[in-house]
Amino acid sequence: MSSYPFSIPAPTRWFSQHSGLWRHTFVIIGVLIGCWLLPLSGSWLLQLLPLGLLIAVLGSRILLHNSPRAIVALLFTALLLPSPHLPGGFNFAVLHVMALLGLWAMSVMIVRRPIVLLPSRTTLPLLVFVGVATLAFVTGQLPWFPAVSPAPLDAQLGGLAIFVLSAGAFFLVACQLRELIWLQRLTWTFLALGAIFIIGWITPGLGWYTSRLFQRHATANSVFWIWLVALASGQALFNR
Repeated sequence: MSSYPFSIPAPTRWFSQHSGLWRHTFVIIGVLIGCWLLPLSGSWLLQLLPLGLLIAVLGSRILLHNSPRAIVALLFTALLLPSPHLPGGFNFAVLHVMALLGLWAMSVMIVRRPIVLLPSRTTLPLLVFVGVATLAFVTGQLPWFPAVSPAPLDAQLGGLAIFVLSAGAFFLVACQLRELIWLQRLTWTFLALGAIFIIGWITPGLGWYTSRLFQRHATANSVFWIWLVALASGQALFNR
């Protein structure tokens, strides 16, 4: 039985071989559909949607190729960037962490970058902690006490997100900051910002400017001061 002189590629192979063609086609079709539908809507938010998507795509591309710098920039987002009141008690720093974790997951699934967790004693307890927090959230939805109204769902999700995102940020830094120089930059950037805040706090007349530069919800809590004292003391005692 004779065979054909050419082979018919599988659909997945065709898409991989002509990725640029179908991507450009989908982009053109999406732009045409958007240009036709958006003027029909009377909402100015929908009309600003293409600009928001463009900014999101450009920002995602920058963060994806500069993940160490994006992690260092998280300090400025948390301490300096004003944030409106968001559901669940979120702010721009939480959204920054969620964006970093989402882009990390996309790079793993699309670019096929492997997730390599360093052999650390903290890995297993942290995973167990996240599992226990998730289990507590799920069981908390059961009507254990019918006479007592439960907490709002957005507050419960916000509390769970604090634990999950904290663990995700821990693994993100461990996997993305492969060079010691980036850990040094992360540490000294935080100490420099903390030093600026303290100098403005103890200097008459300068505190008026630093109090408006730094966000009150970021500096008026014990976690900021614990990390500031711990890192400064650790550098003074052990960094030779």
